[in-house]
Amino acid sequence: MPITQHDLNSYKMSETLKNDTFIDIIELCKMIKVQDVRTAIKWCEEFKIPILFMAKKRVTYRFLVEAELDKQIIKKFKQQSPENWEYLYQCYRRNDLENYSIEMQTNRAKKQKIRTIRKPQSKNAKNLLKD
Repeated sequence: MPITQHDLNSYKMSETLKNDTFIDIIELCKMIKVQDVRTAIKWCEEFKIPILFMAKKRVTYRFLVEAELDKQIIKKFKQQSPENWEYLYQCYRRNDLENYSIEMQTNRAKKQKIRTIRKPQSKNAKNLLKD
């Protein structure tokens, strides 16, 4: 039975899906900025991300790695802006630096409330406030 164009397309799709599903340990090293493969393996063990052997290569699930990296950035956003961390995370996912910067400046302005209440120093000023 000859191979049809449909068979080739479905094979390419499955290969693409396979490549998107898994990440090679070498690529993981680049993502988490480490030099040694053993360090990447320890990182996976620390966050309970399984390591599989496929075609004599060590791979892991891309989704789990990206989710763990996202957890760390979400934690940072929650510390910076507990009431608006979801919007900051959306900006991060969309790579929307402009709206992220605007939101962070708005948050800083809200936190920097200027207190203008002063205690009266002189006797006359204290009497004026009593009236």
